[in-house]
Amino acid sequence: MMKVEIKEFRKNPNLDQIVQVRYLDDAGKDPNMAIPDFWYFAPMIKRVIETHLNNVKN
Repeated sequence: MMKVEIKEFRKNPNLDQIVQVRYLDDAGKDPNMAIPDFWYFAPMIKRVIETHLNNVKN
């Protein structure tokens, strides 16, 4: 990035989240990374689906 681009990028209100996603994305490229099984994620998936369905109904 050029200096002017960096300056503009730092103004983004979502900067912290963007940087966090970037780190997580890079970590996900490690072939030796331990990954939890489906059941680790199941409660989160259920909450996302339920939230979506509640928003669709309203």
